[in-house]
Amino acid sequence: MPEPQGLTAHVLDQVVALSRDHRQLLVDLALRVEPFSNELLALWTKVYQETAVRQPPPPDEVVRAIQEEAIRVLLGGLRDGDLPKYYGDIAAWASRTARSGLAYDQIVELVRAYQRSGLTLLLRAYPAGAELELVLGALDDLYAGTITLIAAVYIQALQDQLMDSARPRAFGQLAIGATHSLNNLLTAILGRTQLLLERTRDAESRGELQEVQRTATLGAQTVRHLQEYARGVRDQEFVEADVNNLLRDAAEITRFVWRDEAEAHGIVIDVVKDFGDIPPALARRNELREVFIALILNAIEAMPRGGLITLRTERKDDSVLVAVIDTGEGMTEETRRRVFDPFFSTKGTGHTGLGLSIASNLVGQHKGMLTVESQPGRGSAFTVSIPVAPGTLAPKAEAAPVSVRTVRILIVDDEPTVRDIVAKFLAFRGYQVAVADSGYDGIAAFKRARFDLVVTDLGMPGMSGWEVAREVKRLRPQTLVVLMTGWAADLDQEKVKESGVDHIVHKPFNVDDVLTLVNEAVALREKM
Repeated sequence: MPEPQGLTAHVLDQVVALSRDHRQLLVDLALRVEPFSNELLALWTKVYQETAVRQPPPPDEVVRAIQEEAIRVLLGGLRDGDLPKYYGDIAAWASRTARSGLAYDQIVELVRAYQRSGLTLLLRAYPAGAELELVLGALDDLYAGTITLIAAVYIQALQDQLMDSARPRAFGQLAIGATHSLNNLLTAILGRTQLLLERTRDAESRGELQEVQRTATLGAQTVRHLQEYARGVRDQEFVEADVNNLLRDAAEITRFVWRDEAEAHGIVIDVVKDFGDIPPALARRNELREVFIALILNAIEAMPRGGLITLRTERKDDSVLVAVIDTGEGMTEETRRRVFDPFFSTKGTGHTGLGLSIASNLVGQHKGMLTVESQPGRGSAFTVSIPVAPGTLAPKAEAAPVSVRTVRILIVDDEPTVRDIVAKFLAFRGYQVAVADSGYDGIAAFKRARFDLVVTDLGMPGMSGWEVAREVKRLRPQTLVVLMTGWAADLDQEKVKESGVDHIVHKPFNVDDVLTLVNEAVALREKM
């Protein structure tokens, strides 16, 4: 399977490859459907036969050919149980589809149609119980992996169009839509990982799960930055940051690339840490860590025959300096001048040329500078310079635990994966939880029972999260409303206030963040 490259690939590599090759905690579920895999394949085949007759004729021959190929790709690969090959076929199909001009939302809807119909048939075929949960879980994982890969391939396949100055708006819309789907997927991954952490006592397994959780969180940050890059938005809090720890994290997170993958190809890459005694910097921790990850990955790619990466930190006047130095091929003066330009890449097809550009943009947001020194054949040295923190910032106090017995929560989201994960986690913690799959159903449920907290998605068909919030506040003003969104953090604050939204949670989120808001809901109710 040809691996997609660039920014999106690093998200996929960190979330998927770590899980598959090192952890076997998430992807393996799709392979554990025996003896149900044959039944699942038969059901999907039946879905196509039943729905194909009722569907209107496709608008043109191109769409018809894509639909026909979808049957072979989506169903045929399941027979062998070879998940990497299955995803490889999907990636190739999605690439051809993207080049054909079919819109991203159309291909997603095509895949969703099989899932929706398949769920109905599965509910008929299996009684409630362990077997049904296993098959539903397998179908869920296959769908999530498929959508993730399609989103990544679509971003990559349109690189040539991005280079055309007449198409930046199209890229922005594509990137924002694709990353919204990725955010929903990563929310599900984080939620499931947290559920497993709650239920797992084995120390080794917990360590593996925590690594998946941390990696998915970092991937989520990368996806969010792509959204913000397309929209030109930035609205996050700066805190005191231990730069040495962030650089150490980046080295650990990329270990599977510079050690495991390199060794698999007969290459030796050594990483040396030369950390100085430096003061904290004022930073957005996740962003700065992402910059370091991008620089390390760039250094790895610059050394196709192996070499040495030195990670060095020091203080200079009122700045913290971080250098990522490689012994790779180096750059010409022309390349060095353009290395931070958006979409500039010397690595050939499959690279977006966004990684270093986004890294430079993030460093600029920190009132710092990202520079590079390089000569052909003598390696490169990328240096990040950011200001020292002016003082000690007090950490946020953790919310005190509350009694959960009388707390009632309503979750409204049309995405079943996100809705069910949040509901399961809260129920596991002992809260009384009800769910609704649309704004209209949510308001109907709200009228039937009293809830202390309503958690609603923003983008839903029919009745949006804004409308849900307004109606909840009209019916019961003291109810706390939390808005979930997978879009970039550029929501109109006037609209937030006018709709009565109390808190905003950006997908993908840590479920514990929702628990903190539950505590606030209880505290607010007690003051009423």
